[in-house]
Amino acid sequence: VVLTDEHTAFLENLYDKDTSTTLKEAKQELKKHFDIDITQSGLQKHLVKKCGLTMKKLEKISEKRNDPATIKARMVWALALSHQNIDYMKCIFIDEAGFNLHIKRTFGRSKRGKPAKAVVPKNRGVTISILGAIA
Repeated sequence: VVLTDEHTAFLENLYDKDTSTTLKEAKQELKKHFDIDITQSGLQKHLVKKCGLTMKKLEKISEKRNDPATIKARMVWALALSHQNIDYMKCIFIDEAGFNLHIKRTFGRSKRGKPAKAVVPKNRGVTISILGAIA
């Protein structure tokens, strides 16, 4: 089966709506909307080569993050801040990042038919925080 530009646009839209869509679900949607059958490997190749979609670990975003009430509260805060007479040339901007020293990958590869295994420490390990500042 050769997928067309129409199929490509459909798949891109499908993944724009839900990035966690599986190959099986995408295949079922193609069948439902276009009555075509494609192998999962053929679909995977098309997603990577034509759609530019690659597999990544999902970043979890809080539902409240883009809630209308949260957006409004941010706007109110930003407007209140904009009415302050702040000299940003005298400000220090601070950011923080943290990571765990014993973090392990959540994806792996192994020979066909064998599970991918990794030995992980029993405890969570030390968490390191880094603070950066720009003046």
